[in-house]
Amino acid sequence: MEIRSSAPTQRVKQRGELDVTEDVPQLKKWAALQKRVCGACGLRAALLCCLLLIFTAGVQQLVHEKFKFETLYPDFEAGTASCDKAKAPPEALRLGGILSFFSQDGLSVGLTSLWPRIANATQANHQAFASLLGVPYKQVTSGHRRCGKMRAVAEALKCIAPGTWLFFIDADAAFKASVTPCAPAPSLSPMHCDALAWHGNTTQGRGKCPSSIRALAAFHGNVFRYSGRDPSLLNLWPFGLFAVRHDAFGLDWLERVASRLESELLLCRLSSIPERKAAFWVTTPADKCKIWPNDQWFSSYFLHLTSGTEENIKGDAARTEAFLEMVERESRALEAAMAR
Repeated sequence: MEIRSSAPTQRVKQRGELDVTEDVPQLKKWAALQKRVCGACGLRAALLCCLLLIFTAGVQQLVHEKFKFETLYPDFEAGTASCDKAKAPPEALRLGGILSFFSQDGLSVGLTSLWPRIANATQANHQAFASLLGVPYKQVTSGHRRCGKMRAVAEALKCIAPGTWLFFIDADAAFKASVTPCAPAPSLSPMHCDALAWHGNTTQGRGKCPSSIRALAAFHGNVFRYSGRDPSLLNLWPFGLFAVRHDAFGLDWLERVASRLESELLLCRLSSIPERKAAFWVTTPADKCKIWPNDQWFSSYFLHLTSGTEENIKGDAARTEAFLEMVERESRALEAAMAR
């Protein structure tokens, strides 16, 4: 017969185990010490968090100040009032080539899955336009997606004849197919009448030339007429549509902008329009005498999928599809003009 004891079983204390029944005051001391240590750690963590937030805010402010969207030519009229006047009328504007740039190399903001379709559509448009004019066209596809553009322009400028102009058009822009008679209009100065003659041999006697080139020639002539200056850079839409002449200024200025971009890796990573900032940094007061700022009126001769700011609208499928339809329509019209 098994006999059960009614006495409570006493657990054997393991080595190192605190006997709470014997050392309650010691336990309270440990709890108080732990509370003080945790409190001190919490205070230090909070202080570190505050310092980190202050540091982050400071870095963000510095980045904003360095890379913020700048007005390229503030107070342009006043800043160029002392520029020397041209001693003689400039030579007629002669186009030496058309260039565009599209690359997916390098990390950059604003890259969307729609970009390749945009670039392919505009490339066909640019090629059709160049064929109508009989001038070389090239789309550069190598180099950093954002910071490689100006290097591509600098190298392409060296490939055309001195004194001729290189026209750059963004890969998100396209030429309209509007054409006008090649006969000089009264608004063109006599010195620019020849600017249209060289288009005659490419239209096979049809007597038509694209309105955008006619407007570019007129714009160049009007700059001299109204300001007495002969600029080498016509920045029609800030670095999205511009014409630059192959001369000492054009070569030197582009080299400075391209080199500055290549040295600013953070700018290339953080900004969607780094060429504006680089141009702002390198352009001197003397340079401004050889530059003519943007002319929004001229942009009416083009289609351009941009807001003119850092806003990325190429991720908007509806707006992009509408743009692509318009580009394809203008390309077909250019091809039809060649066939007539």
